[in-house]
Amino acid sequence: MERRILVNIEYSNGEVKNVSKEILTYLSSKQVVDRNEVYGLIYGSKIDQDTYKQIGELGIKNIISVIDESLRCHNPEIVEYIYTDIIDELKPDLIFFGNTYVGRDVLPRLSQHYNAYGVSDIIDMEFKDDYSIVFRKPIYGGRIIEKLQFQNEEKLFITSRPNVFGVSDTNKVIPKISFRKLNKIEDSKYKVLKIVEKEDSVLPINEAEIIVAGGRAFKSSQDFEILHDLADVFGATVGGSRPVIDMGIKRRSLQIGQSGKSVSPRLIFVCGISGQIQFVAGIGNAGTVISINKNSDATIFKTSDYGIVGDVYKIVPILTEKLKEIVKI
Repeated sequence: MERRILVNIEYSNGEVKNVSKEILTYLSSKQVVDRNEVYGLIYGSKIDQDTYKQIGELGIKNIISVIDESLRCHNPEIVEYIYTDIIDELKPDLIFFGNTYVGRDVLPRLSQHYNAYGVSDIIDMEFKDDYSIVFRKPIYGGRIIEKLQFQNEEKLFITSRPNVFGVSDTNKVIPKISFRKLNKIEDSKYKVLKIVEKEDSVLPINEAEIIVAGGRAFKSSQDFEILHDLADVFGATVGGSRPVIDMGIKRRSLQIGQSGKSVSPRLIFVCGISGQIQFVAGIGNAGTVISINKNSDATIFKTSDYGIVGDVYKIVPILTEKLKEIVKI
């Protein structure tokens, strides 16, 4: 029995996004690929040959590519149309997306279209010898890990949380590319009226491998500069807890917590955040947590790997300088 697996491949500026790399390398590993046929689906207005090469280096032998000017920006209606067309032909058993705004937008549409199960934000998966598949995902703000086991489902749609599986080594291959033409959709209900470019190219907070987070201890954007200095040492993304967002210091997309984004970085610096349950729920899958707080009884220390008691305005600049020295070595 061999499954067919279809993976949505996201990319930016010609570079395959890390969450897609994680999914692809996991699925192209020997224990998975021996009993599964994996296809990658990539679409856009322009796709460079180097991008296809990257996918092959991630172990994927089969690529389906759709190129059309209408795909210059995300349009869930067109993406749904692309997927239904390919799914009806390829008949995959498992369809994977990253748990990004694209995956969260498209998965419910496809799940509803096929009246099939959708499993979102998985943090672990296991292919069993009996051909069942087990997923684990956090629920109730990360306080409980739910285990879901499926067997012989006709279709499953899955989103995977970024920075959970890691990018593993795999056998590089020269992929076979199948180019598909996009038939125009008549009477489209979804129209892009304007594209506003971001002022910066900050990695989405839920995709970042290293994060520096600030909380109520910071009262202005100027105060946050010391956190940006620390972030620059590692190329980290700077985010904040809800009070920081409510004060307008950081934009809503950089909010960490139950009412913001759940993050799973390899390393996070938590600065001036007391550790309310809403925030802690958002960092439940972080690798190493280093917290700085002047209150030795702050709740955040209970969920930290390392804690520093002191004034963030004094500690952070010292930490930044010391880390710069270490990075130079």
